[in-house]
Amino acid sequence: MLKNILNRNDVQSLNKTEQSSINGGANSCLRECRQDFVDCREDGHSHCAASLAACKSMC
Repeated sequence: MLKNILNRNDVQSLNKTEQSSINGGANSCLRECRQDFVDCREDGHSHCAASLAACKSMC
């Protein structure tokens, strides 16, 4: 299926720089930090911002 998509004339593939700018790019650590923050807020905890800052500093 991927070959069929790439063979289409109206599909433009992204280079590495463009790919890395989508959803936090290759750095899944930051993406996981943000998801943990959202989960923390949904659970109603008060330490979420501090946990997010600590998580980001470890990435």
